[in-house]
Amino acid sequence: MTEKAALDESLKSFILEYIESVGQLEVLKLLATHPKKEWSASMVSQELRGNDSSTAKYLADFSSKGIFIETSKIQKERLYRYQPKNEELAAKVAALIAAYATYNLRIITLIYDRPVERLRGFADAFKIRKDPKDG
Repeated sequence: MTEKAALDESLKSFILEYIESVGQLEVLKLLATHPKKEWSASMVSQELRGNDSSTAKYLADFSSKGIFIETSKIQKERLYRYQPKNEELAAKVAALIAAYATYNLRIITLIYDRPVERLRGFADAFKIRKDPKDG
C-alpha cells in the first residue's frame, strides 16, 4: 500500500479541517493517547517541549471543535481532557493517529502544503483576466 492510498479522502479532509500544524497534531495525539488525564497548557508544553501560548491555543481550538472538553481550572490555567463530542469524530482521530504512526511524512507534507493551496487560491483572485468584450 502506498502512502497516498493510506490517506483516504475522508482522513485528508479531517486533517485539512482540524489540523493546522504538526505541533497541533502532537497535542491531539498526546491527549488522545491519555484520555482520562486532564492537561493544562503548561503540562502539555512541558511534555512536548513546546510553547505555552501555542499549546493553549491548540487546546482551546480543539475544545471549540468538540474534540477536547474543558474540565476545570487550576489557579488561572484551564484543564482539558480528550473527549470527542461523537463517535464519528473519535473514529477520525483514531484513524489519524494510526495513520500518523505509519505515514507521518505524508501527513506532515499534507499539513504544510495546505497553506500553499490557500495562497494560490487567494492569488488567483487577483489575476487580471481579459474581458471577452475586448475581443
